[in-house]
Amino acid sequence: MNRFALIALVPAAFFVGCQTTNDTAKPVTASVASTAKYASFGEAVNPSAEATPVATVLGDTKDYEGKPIRVTGTVSKVCERKGCWLQISDAGQDLFVKFTCPVDGRLVPMEAIGKKAIVQGELAIKEVSEADARHIAEEGGKTPAEVAKIVGPQKQITLKSPGAIVFGVTK
Repeated sequence: MNRFALIALVPAAFFVGCQTTNDTAKPVTASVASTAKYASFGEAVNPSAEATPVATVLGDTKDYEGKPIRVTGTVSKVCERKGCWLQISDAGQDLFVKFTCPVDGRLVPMEAIGKKAIVQGELAIKEVSEADARHIAEEGGKTPAEVAKIVGPQKQITLKSPGAIVFGVTK
């Protein structure tokens, strides 16, 4: 597995507190109707506000890095242990979204997989250690053979997210 294939991997140490964000990144390009049924996780997210597709953000990360943004895609993975992270995908590209782990119980349910989502937070780019990349790969359901292919530090692109909504899911 090459370094860039692990874009969706993030170490468990990426816990962030909830904070209010202002959308100051580039103008956004997609929205989801606010009349659809959805569940909120973390801070409140406006379901009718515009959001940028994952592929657009990952295609131009330097313009978004370190800025509060709103991103949309389809939930492709959820942390199986506590629901403290999810991965959203768009046009074959994946973005890892990390929440503060819940103290008790789950945060994001497994039923979110396959559903549209809007997340907001701050885009971060950094390198993670091989050990951290392997840990998240294991949590994400990778096979032992896939985990063994992770060698050396890995590039990580993630959204430190104080809030998300997932359409078609209720709490």
